[in-house]
Amino acid sequence: MNRIFIGFDGFIDTLLTCVQRWEDRSSYLPFDSLSTFSSHLQNFSHKNANIECITKHTSMGGNAPLLTLGLLEQSARVTLAGACGYPNIAQEFSSLDSEHCHTLSFCNPGQTDALEFSDAKVFMGKMNELATVSLDTLFKRIPGLHKIISSSELIATLNWTMMPQLVEEFWQWLLQKKMLSKEQYLFVDLCDPAKRPQRELQQALEYLAQLASHTRVVIALNLSESEQVSSALGCTSQNMQERSILIRQKLGAHSVFIHSTQQACASNSKETESIEVALCQNPVRTTGAGDMFNAGLITALLRGRSLLQQLISAVSLSRSWVQTGKPISIF
Repeated sequence: MNRIFIGFDGFIDTLLTCVQRWEDRSSYLPFDSLSTFSSHLQNFSHKNANIECITKHTSMGGNAPLLTLGLLEQSARVTLAGACGYPNIAQEFSSLDSEHCHTLSFCNPGQTDALEFSDAKVFMGKMNELATVSLDTLFKRIPGLHKIISSSELIATLNWTMMPQLVEEFWQWLLQKKMLSKEQYLFVDLCDPAKRPQRELQQALEYLAQLASHTRVVIALNLSESEQVSSALGCTSQNMQERSILIRQKLGAHSVFIHSTQQACASNSKETESIEVALCQNPVRTTGAGDMFNAGLITALLRGRSLLQQLISAVSLSRSWVQTGKPISIF
């Protein structure tokens, strides 16, 4: 199976349900939707609100570790450069321990309280050491990075939004050292850039446009991210499928994927595909659904499957995760 390099985040996630009211001493009614929760909070303007949360479970999180988890189920060979604990890897990341996974941890993980609702999720992240880590840290704590990158068929950089310094320094290094070839893939998931100034997003997209002239850049976006990116590029469209084409053309990317709870579409230089996504009525776990989508499309991409099959694989793996909370093998 193909060699894949993934970086650079890592979090310990505490998944929480917010209590709307207690029915008795042992059962409660949760805030099922984010809209209901938001309406409740609006009642407390200029007041104090006391929100009780029930811990569903604590687990490893972060886009890089969760993508790794999904890919390992597909028998991929992965090198994870993540924030999984330093100098020792934290217990929460032990599920990544596999003959197919080489975990290179360069700092301690951040922490996330994730409020989960049926229609959305709210992440409250505490960056800790991740806020200051740099490319120099990566070089000092991960020897042989040059060799690892050159021997990988796909390099995935995730969560630019929360780690813009490290990710951009890494992109710059790839450009300056001409690290990537036309045969390799650079996979990018920006991960909700809404909180970053648009000028910073535009600079990040400029790096990706430069990288696209050296290697095959693949970009995955959720619906909101696609709107932010298209706005920054000045190529807005109300049609999701058309938006994927415009973003790909503006950046010179190999392919662009956009997914929502109702539709997933993709565009490359030869074709555009779109499929409907069936709504999951009783989701078990929504946190990480986007990472499983990415794992599905990367697996199909590296196995030479068609653009349509890449979409189907991505949606299938993501849906299984939402329904069961576990990744499945899709091939």
